[in-house]
Amino acid sequence: MKLNVVQFLHPSGEHGVDDRKKMIKYWNQGPHKRKFMKVQGQYVTDQGTLSEQMSLLFWGEWEPNSHVVETFTPANKLWPRYLHEPYLPSSKHAAISPSASAPTPCKGSCSEIMKKPKGGCSTDWDNDCCQNTDPFVFGEAFIYSLCQQWKKDTKGCLHTTYLSRLPVGSLILFGSKVTLDTGTTTEEAFALDTVFVVGESRPYTIKSYKNDLNGFIPKDYGYIMGFDHARGAGVGISIRCYKGATPSNPVNGMYSFSPCQEADPNGGKSFQKVLIRNSDGLGSYINVCLTQGSKGKIAIPESEAHEVWTKICEIVEKQGCLKGVNFQYK
Repeated sequence: MKLNVVQFLHPSGEHGVDDRKKMIKYWNQGPHKRKFMKVQGQYVTDQGTLSEQMSLLFWGEWEPNSHVVETFTPANKLWPRYLHEPYLPSSKHAAISPSASAPTPCKGSCSEIMKKPKGGCSTDWDNDCCQNTDPFVFGEAFIYSLCQQWKKDTKGCLHTTYLSRLPVGSLILFGSKVTLDTGTTTEEAFALDTVFVVGESRPYTIKSYKNDLNGFIPKDYGYIMGFDHARGAGVGISIRCYKGATPSNPVNGMYSFSPCQEADPNGGKSFQKVLIRNSDGLGSYINVCLTQGSKGKIAIPESEAHEVWTKICEIVEKQGCLKGVNFQYK
């Protein structure tokens, strides 16, 4: 079987805090950003087994609400300023920042096809501009279901991309471009936050996701993605919901994970994003100068995809991180 190795770029900015009295970051209404999070989860041990459930730290995407439980003074942008504990609000009212603290309130309909904010998704969303979380790395299996799976052609028509046709066993490396500054020189690098191995998938349309993805997605997933409030031409396009391979159900010996570290019960601990440099020898798969979109090496053998995955695991380990899975939000 021929597989894909995909470098998937998303914005590198870090979420802060909206309400400093309650120390809450409300559901993001602007461009996608990352959060440095503290959650219950597990990691894969050197023996290939899962650790006990414990408090873990990791970089990832979570656009709904979070409590900011700690702040840091980082040396540079590769280190976090805030530590978030993600939670899912029970209602849209609780999810949206009060107008006094909302920097750019957007109530009612929001056409991101017309606005095209930097870092936004190319779709119309009528959900108070609440951003979706994609990839979703919480629960037993990671999920990727939407971003960059369609695009407009020169005539303005929407067409699916190769990202809607990935074979099982394909590898998606989610991350951002960063610039390393030593004071005398600069170097471009790819900051990795999610390793996604396609385990299985289902075709679906957003307008019929409840039927198409019945039994395939967690119960809160449609709410987190804003599918019930989506509108526009994209809701009728057939795309694909990918579920990531897991340590208990790997594909070709590979599984999805996010680089993580054990949390310190006394606090004060953080770590910089995992960096992939040109010197790591992955230039055929990762372009460290790419700022947005995706780069896919198409139709490679299973053995080659496994070599890339193994090299990524070695880089993650050398930079002091574990392979985190089964993350839980509150």
